[in-house]
Amino acid sequence: MSETFVKRLLVIVLSIIGVYCVVIALIQTQQYIAPLVLGGLFAMSLLPLYNALLKRRLGSGLAAFVSLGVLVVAMGVLILIFSTRVKGVVSEWNNLRTEMLPKVNNAQEYLDSNLGIQFKELDRLINFMKPSDKNDSQSFTISTRMVSDTVNPLFGVVGSFFLILIYIYFFLFFKEHIHKAILNFFSASHQKAAKNALHNAAIVCRQYFIGKMVLIIILAIIYYTGLQIIGVKYALFLACFAALLSVIPYVGNIIGAGLAILLGMVTEGLTPVSVIIGVGITFTIAQFIESYILEPFVIGNKVGLNALFTILAVVFGGALWGIVGMVVAIPLVGILKVLFDAIPWLAPIGTLIGNIEEPKSKGKISAIIQKIKFW
Repeated sequence: MSETFVKRLLVIVLSIIGVYCVVIALIQTQQYIAPLVLGGLFAMSLLPLYNALLKRRLGSGLAAFVSLGVLVVAMGVLILIFSTRVKGVVSEWNNLRTEMLPKVNNAQEYLDSNLGIQFKELDRLINFMKPSDKNDSQSFTISTRMVSDTVNPLFGVVGSFFLILIYIYFFLFFKEHIHKAILNFFSASHQKAAKNALHNAAIVCRQYFIGKMVLIIILAIIYYTGLQIIGVKYALFLACFAALLSVIPYVGNIIGAGLAILLGMVTEGLTPVSVIIGVGITFTIAQFIESYILEPFVIGNKVGLNALFTILAVVFGGALWGIVGMVVAIPLVGILKVLFDAIPWLAPIGTLIGNIEEPKSKGKISAIIQKIKFW
């Protein structure tokens, strides 16, 4: 074997070992790294507001505090609106459980008798929906355990939330310092390209998160209109929930549609077939509008990932960090693509994960038509 071959083989082996160690480290340190990543992404999204406040001659600390306050108020309003909708579903959960139990039972029996398929998940769902026959002391023990299992993770979530807010504040406060420190890694001849790459990375993050917020509002309106026309129970709750799940590409829409069908089954006056067809049409139209009309003009093409690597990013992010990983996977890979494009020897990777170049067309309407034809 030649010396060149041995060197290349050694580089490949060491690269694989390095990637493996990084993946293991990310999994093991999720509770520490995930808040840091979320804080960085949110801070990048708040940069326009922070810079605007600095131009108003506010100090760095006050500008960062006001930007953080705007984010907290916006999140608080969303949580308040959503929680009021959840309250109605929770208050009628016993009635919903009684109505859904025979339908889930029938579905399990049909799959078992006609197709020979048994889903353990359906069995667990059936057992969960059955009324409890425990005595008072057993029920109290189970309730206590459930409260304990709920409260402990809740403290972890609250702690992570405040940690994210702290990270956002300090990322904004030390923005210039961090920016200069990163540029110092590059020689003077490459600093301009590095500066452009950092600027484009911030644009990707900002457009993705702000664009997603706009998309969530528009999708909630579309879902609510469709579900209201069908006559599905808790249409507003389902619309808000399904729209929020759209932050997880592809998977979120399937979960939202499944929940809408499940609650539609217990709505009086609706047959299972009409629910499935109605919900299917509603979510298909919403998905079409989101992909071909809203995303190109609301989020833009700055993220620039093709469908294959979008799915791979979501799957890999979910395997690493669960739901949080699914949410942050797209903007993170979008930022990596910007960096790959800026580095000549990594540019082929940027081309691989990027969108396929589509024929240019004039005007927004013709651009949509051309996009559909190209697809």
